Amino acid sequence: MSEQELNHLHHSENTDFQNCDDIIFRASCVAAVLSIQPIPFLENFNLIATHLYMILKISERFELEVNLKESSKIFAELITPL
Repeated sequence: MSEQELNHLHHSENTDFQNCDDIIFRASCVAAVLSIQPIPFLENFNLIATHLYMILKISERFELEVNLKESSKIFAELITPL
C-alpha cells in the first residue's frame, strides 16, 4: 500500500469519526432539550426515538444497513430498563 493510499485512508477515517461526533452531538442536544419537559415518563419514549435516529444515522455514515428486524432488537434493548 502506498503512502498516498494510507494518507487517504487515514483522512477518510478521521472524517467519518468527525461526522459521527457531529451526529452524536446533535442527538445529545435534542435529548437534553426533550428531557427538560416536566412530565417524567413521557420523555423516555422521545429519548428512545432520538437514540434510534442517532444509531441509524451512524450506521448510514459507515454504510452499514440496519433493517427493521435489527432496529426492533435495538429498540427492545433500549426499552427493557424502562
